[in-house]
Amino acid sequence: MSDWSSKNPYMTQITENYILNGEGSRKETRHIVFELGNSGLDYKVGDALGVLAENPPHIVEELIEVQGWDRNATVTTHNGERDVYTALKKDFEVHMANKKFVQSLAHKVVSSGMRISLSIVSRSRNGQEWSAQGEGEMPPGLAPNQPSDDPVAKVAALVE
Repeated sequence: MSDWSSKNPYMTQITENYILNGEGSRKETRHIVFELGNSGLDYKVGDALGVLAENPPHIVEELIEVQGWDRNATVTTHNGERDVYTALKKDFEVHMANKKFVQSLAHKVVSSGMRISLSIVSRSRNGQEWSAQGEGEMPPGLAPNQPSDDPVAKVAALVE
């Protein structure tokens, strides 16, 4: 009998991971190889495998810095109480917003007279890359036109 279970999972590294289906297939089947080490586990074809991804530390650090959060502050997630850093690294999926996603927001944002502000912390346009840490650091050529009270227009301005 193994010491490992769904409540006490065996953590390991994936050593191979590739898609078996042909291009254009509606189904995604993967070939995954992982190390069992001295776990005492015996994996057989068809057994269930849970893959618990973690966000890269540098992405988590950047998000915490940009938002001005205290990395050691305690938060409650579906996994209980954790510090902000651990919660962002292990309990949530952190993604970069792509242009299509930002454009999709324009139809969902409703203007109710509420003022909103946007912070752009990095940008690439026409081969120019830029990043900033404080207010007023955006080069004029990269500054989007942001109407003051229209959230839909602000979202649209981000993807021009």
